[in-house]
Amino acid sequence: CLEIKKINKKKNLENKIIFINNFIDLDNVKYWFCSSDLIIQPYKKASQSGITPLALQFETPTVCTNVGGLSEIILNEKDGFLCNPNVEDLEKKILTALDYNQDILKAQIKIKKKKLSWDSFVTQLMNNIIMNKLFISVLLFITISHQNIFFEKQEFSKAILPRDVF
Repeated sequence: CLEIKKINKKKNLENKIIFINNFIDLDNVKYWFCSSDLIIQPYKKASQSGITPLALQFETPTVCTNVGGLSEIILNEKDGFLCNPNVEDLEKKILTALDYNQDILKAQIKIKKKKLSWDSFVTQLMNNIIMNKLFISVLLFITISHQNIFFEKQEFSKAILPRDVF
């Protein structure tokens, strides 16, 4: 963070770039995200970060280092920006992000936000459950058929309806 602050000072950006390196109270989070042009996450090591989904929720572009699971959420130069965990690459990506077409970027962030919404999650979960039940029903049918036990169609469907499988 010190190296980045030095670059900030060297380029006379101290009035434009604010560094916050402490906990932000939940009541104030929305103000910081909504007033930011970019969220910068310069991690050297990380598994995940709660900052990334928050940035998506507030539709604020993110620049983060390509470490841990961060690259699982961000698609580089589509709905955010990924860089190597070094100052030079981070600086380049920040400048790229600031010059990027913000309308296209925000549109992609909205698509990602919708894809990661609870409604999408529940729909996908229910579809997976239904598909798994159908798969198990077909598997049971194949198993039963190979054992030379035959049911009439009506009896079979009553015997192993998908809702009865679990």
